[in-house]
Amino acid sequence: GGDRGAYLAARRLQCLRCPCSGKPVGAARCVREMVGDSNAEGLFVGTQDRELRRELGKVRATPTLFLSKHGLVLPQLTNEQLRRADSERMAAAGLNEDDRRKVAQAQAKDMEEAPDARPRRRKAKGPNPLSVKKKLAKPAGDERSGGADKPKRARKRRKGKGGAQAGGGAEAGGGAEAGAGGDGE
Repeated sequence: GGDRGAYLAARRLQCLRCPCSGKPVGAARCVREMVGDSNAEGLFVGTQDRELRRELGKVRATPTLFLSKHGLVLPQLTNEQLRRADSERMAAAGLNEDDRRKVAQAQAKDMEEAPDARPRRRKAKGPNPLSVKKKLAKPAGDERSGGADKPKRARKRRKGKGGAQAGGGAEAGGGAEAGAGGDGE
């Protein structure tokens, strides 16, 4: 069924013989002996044992995995592992002492500049211009005739039957209201 893919993937993995076969030892000690001092096999070690992970962190090029409640975790390299990797890389490049000092100074200079390169905070932005009501232009005072500075009274449409009840006489606009749907005649 559904385990066939896992089975095929497991068959591709290489099986290593335990160096301590025949005598019973603890699992952490057995894994530590399999890794050795240099991890010549290039093993990844998956364990929940913190003490074993701490010990294997001292061994060069030995990545450790463990499970947390969020999933599988591959921790960052320790400072000791990074320092060893840098020294091995320098030795492999064939740099002499003067060149190593220059590289170290350049790296130190880059580290000093790095704090300035932190991400900038986003500034607060204004409202969406499509969702903002447009402002009305104010009329100038000289456009009005008569010098009346009072604002005009807003007209309200009154709902009701007939022109007389609406507040206006028949001569003022009763016909207009009746035409607008007043009494439905």
